[in-house]
Amino acid sequence: MICLLSNTGEGSYGKVYKGLDKKTGELVAVKMVPNEEESALEKEIRMLKDCNSEYVVKYLASYFKDQMLWLIME
Repeated sequence: MICLLSNTGEGSYGKVYKGLDKKTGELVAVKMVPNEEESALEKEIRMLKDCNSEYVVKYLASYFKDQMLWLIME
């Protein structure tokens, strides 16, 4: 479960929030994207899952909530 703490910005696909993972106590970034951009989002999720670089934020999870796709990243 993610608890949103504050709005940190807006990207090309949606808004980004600072969140707290209640299970681990870890601070995370939550990118909320409208469900309309599905094909582009699927590509982004696949790329993020496969990326293992210290220069790219780590993808942790994604799920739908309130008709928005929540991308959870470090």
